[in-house]
Amino acid sequence: MDQQQKHRRHYSDVLEHLKTYFPSPVSDPIMDGYFVHSISRFLDQVDSLKSAKPLLGTGITNNHYQASEESTFPEHISSVEEMTELLANYCQGMTIWAHPNAQVNVIPPPTISSITAFIAAAMYNPNIISDEYSARFAEAEIQSIAMLSDLIGYNPQISGGLFTFGGTGTILYGCKLGIEKILGGRGMQEGIREDIKIFSSEVSHYSRLNVAAWLGLGTNNLVAITSTSNNEMSLSALEISLRSTLDNGDKVAVIIATLGTTDAFGIDDLAAIVHLRDRLVSEYALDYVPHVHADAVIGWAWAVFRDYDFEDNQLGFHARTLRSLTDSLERINSL
Repeated sequence: MDQQQKHRRHYSDVLEHLKTYFPSPVSDPIMDGYFVHSISRFLDQVDSLKSAKPLLGTGITNNHYQASEESTFPEHISSVEEMTELLANYCQGMTIWAHPNAQVNVIPPPTISSITAFIAAAMYNPNIISDEYSARFAEAEIQSIAMLSDLIGYNPQISGGLFTFGGTGTILYGCKLGIEKILGGRGMQEGIREDIKIFSSEVSHYSRLNVAAWLGLGTNNLVAITSTSNNEMSLSALEISLRSTLDNGDKVAVIIATLGTTDAFGIDDLAAIVHLRDRLVSEYALDYVPHVHADAVIGWAWAVFRDYDFEDNQLGFHARTLRSLTDSLERINSL
């Protein structure tokens, strides 16, 4: 028997080996235990990277993006144990957002329940597009939307919503709604055949540039309004710019109001923006109503204080904190 025949394996043997790389689709005490052990081993290896620093491990080198011999596609499959160690090493240098010494951006730490939900979604890959592929995962989505609607003051029985791929996705959907409204729903079939403007604060999230480009409007049709010292959109500058646009005969599809910037937590006066929009629609006798999108990716959480008794102050917040909460909540309530 030559060397090639010696190492030849029937596909059924290879298949049985490959099955050990996946969670068992049926109850199997041995494989179920192996799955739990593998997850536990990964967590132990990552835990060994923790220290007093808000980073995992010793950090990363400046040349970590350079290609190496490891960049070539492997000839042989790695074991689960080898991959577990490899994945743990890739956590080197990662910021621990929940660390008491970490003061970076506004990234929230995940809860144990959210991690569990993530594992469930990763294992069973629900496709929310249909009930047949998502079962009660789709029900959870509807319930979550209803709860968030109730939190900010919408009627959960008639309000709707959807989950996006992040803050960029929310602006993308909001602007797409505004474009379809101004085009009477024809944009999906006919495309955009005219210049349509999107207005936003100069300190609003940078994804507005991507969105304007992705939707086919072009960044030249994105109008950035100056902000005040409080990092909120200047209403006077907005009105001047809107009037100039309308006087030129151009259309305004969307006004993006930011309810909490990612750096300084600037909050635009949403109610005043809507009031200005309505006044100009009437004054210019527009046959459309520009869509106002409230980018509350950061600010929505302040809505939990909508029913808080600030007079009684059961949580014992300091006076300065109370002032900050009430000022922010006044703007957030405009949702």
